[in-house]
Amino acid sequence: MGIRAKVASGTSSIKLSINGQSFTKSVSGNTEADYYFGTVTITDTGYLKLDIQGMSRSGSTVADVTAVMIGGDAASSLVYASAPSSTPGAGYYWVRRGCSLNLSYTKPSGNFQWMYHTVTVPAGYDPIGSYFMSNGFSGGYMGMQVNSATERRVLFSVWNPSDMSNGGVVLVSKGAGVDGGSFSGEGTGANAKFNAMWLPGNKYGFLTKIVPDGAGNTLYSAWFYAPEVGAWKFIATFKRPLTTSYVSSPGSFLENFNPEQGFLQRKAYYGNCWFKSSDTSGSWISATSATFIPDGMAKAGTRQDYQGGIENGKFFMRHDGYFSDGYGPGSNTSFQMPVEPAPIINLSALPSE
Repeated sequence: MGIRAKVASGTSSIKLSINGQSFTKSVSGNTEADYYFGTVTITDTGYLKLDIQGMSRSGSTVADVTAVMIGGDAASSLVYASAPSSTPGAGYYWVRRGCSLNLSYTKPSGNFQWMYHTVTVPAGYDPIGSYFMSNGFSGGYMGMQVNSATERRVLFSVWNPSDMSNGGVVLVSKGAGVDGGSFSGEGTGANAKFNAMWLPGNKYGFLTKIVPDGAGNTLYSAWFYAPEVGAWKFIATFKRPLTTSYVSSPGSFLENFNPEQGFLQRKAYYGNCWFKSSDTSGSWISATSATFIPDGMAKAGTRQDYQGGIENGKFFMRHDGYFSDGYGPGSNTSFQMPVEPAPIINLSALPSE
């Protein structure tokens, strides 16, 4: 193991640590030079963390490190995260974020207005930049985020229709303390969000209603249930023009939206996805199966720190953190949904504004 570095002035001490071994070396000189630190024996496959630490300096900076040098027999079988050669800078943005993971639920046939789902995030798996999306549907999604050390959000978004001749998505109403606005970047549309310091270990409920208004539009409404509050909170209702739709393409996802946090692991348990045809009649019907869908970066092996499947009777997804204790399937994989009790919700008593 070694580094290529230069020091603007003075002499610095640098420690290189990997696989439980550490080496320290003095570096100096304002011309790039190669510094050999030592040999490490690698006995198993998996990710390895290389830590380069400045221990001391006599000048204004420790060093400019321009390369990490790896040699030896094991070096020939190393797998590197790589970005597209056409756009390496933009590509590495996604590499650092890590794989995005999706669940696609098998919905029973028929028109369903209601979709219910739960998400539980275990303690220690909720770093900044996490988005645990619960209720995804054709036209939008809702879930919960970790935005900073002091801010967490619940977010509900609806995309604009492809035909904008009658305008875009309109905010019809929103709950107390909810901010409404628009978004762009990965599509355009409208969203509603509010700060909610949700807690790891708690199971949170997400409820979405999608129903045509009879005038060529569709109304999308959402509610959020926090067990520590003990009541449903109304988020918002949006009207999407030139759309006639019920719940379709139900799904969930797990993503990291902060490339600085891709070295930290995320994980969530996703409960049964349930559907109901009307407010007053019919029973809740569960999705029968879920298909785990890793993104293209996962399938290409660019990042291999991801998993999805059944654990302790619950569906889960986890990614990032460069874990090596089991990788996820490299292709789409279907699983039967674990059996859970049907939700008990008085739909007629839900808050509406």
